[in-house]
Amino acid sequence: MVPVRFVLVTKPAVPLSSVTTIAAHPVAYAQCRGWLEKNLPTHSHVPAHSNVHAAQSIIEDGLADAAIAPPGITSHAAVSVVADNIGDNPDAHTRFVLVQKGGSPPPPTGADKTSIIAELPDNGPGRLLEMLEQFATRGVNMSLLESRPIGDAMGRYRFIIDLDGHIDDERVADALLGLRRFSPKVMFLGSYPRANGHRPEVSARYTDEAFVEARAWLERLKSGSPEQA
Repeated sequence: MVPVRFVLVTKPAVPLSSVTTIAAHPVAYAQCRGWLEKNLPTHSHVPAHSNVHAAQSIIEDGLADAAIAPPGITSHAAVSVVADNIGDNPDAHTRFVLVQKGGSPPPPTGADKTSIIAELPDNGPGRLLEMLEQFATRGVNMSLLESRPIGDAMGRYRFIIDLDGHIDDERVADALLGLRRFSPKVMFLGSYPRANGHRPEVSARYTDEAFVEARAWLERLKSGSPEQA
């Protein structure tokens, strides 16, 4: 996890009191809105493609007096910091993942996360609940659920989902099997160690041993063996 920090930069020798227009990526702007409204209540916002582009734009095109940028921007652009730590949430963090083409996921550590993308079969009532039940009934916690429009028809969405656990965990694997039967498209992005090392609490009925025992019980029933307690 990486702390999120923002600074306000201007051209050299331009004071904070002279700032009326601010270039910023919309996400960064939203994260600094409280500070801006308190310290520059009459400013206007000029959207930028990225935080770095925002800083470069005040030098290159002059459409804004200042820019919201990352703290290290002064090493890459001829700008001066006029205000530090302008983010509204001092505890804000972001994360990055290392990706590769294909390959098997790393082995489970007990403190893992699994990321997937899934689509609903249609826009009928209760479809989202049906999808979420695939995880709830297996004791799989979701730490992220975000919707994005698919774009091929009105009301069609795909969902970015982070699960607590590894694809090698019985409960996660079984949930993915259920999701595959339900969803017309499931993309497995990977299972990987959690950045904070947190190990999720798993109820006894959702442990690997519980799933293995349940399968063994079913096999005994199918083979005609006496049922055991």
